[in-house]
Amino acid sequence: MAKRRRATPVILSLGSNLGDRALNLRRALARLASFLNIVRVSSIYETAPLDAPTGSPAFLNLVIAALSSDPPDILLRKIHALEKSLGRVRRIRNAPRTLDVDLILYGAMMVKDPNLMVPHPRFDQRNFVLDPLKELRTGWVDPRSGRPIDRMSGGGNVRRLGGIY
Repeated sequence: MAKRRRATPVILSLGSNLGDRALNLRRALARLASFLNIVRVSSIYETAPLDAPTGSPAFLNLVIAALSSDPPDILLRKIHALEKSLGRVRRIRNAPRTLDVDLILYGAMMVKDPNLMVPHPRFDQRNFVLDPLKELRTGWVDPRSGRPIDRMSGGGNVRRLGGIY
């Protein structure tokens, strides 16, 4: 019998700025639940795109706290397959997209690999990640700096819209 991996707490950030943005997020949550145990879901936040091509539409963003039995590289592979299944096309960096899912934190683990960096390298600079994450009151700290996330402040204006459902 194969040994079962212990579930690790993870934080994911979801965003959409093409099509029916809220529906894209709801569909992503439903599919994420097939391989994650979703514990908490933040409100939706509307944000102007950062580092995106001129004229890119605003994003709807949210953050989830979940438990994963997959190692980080397998989880990332599943996330990329989910994005693709919901219409994401990767052509130009930061181009508008139906779905963007970022692995922000994976327990207290730090991964530095050409295909994966955990914690996400810029999460501490982005209010569209920090504000919804603070809302979840997870008590997490940045494994790189040891700073409590509740005390971090990033860039970009965000506007809380309310719940996803």
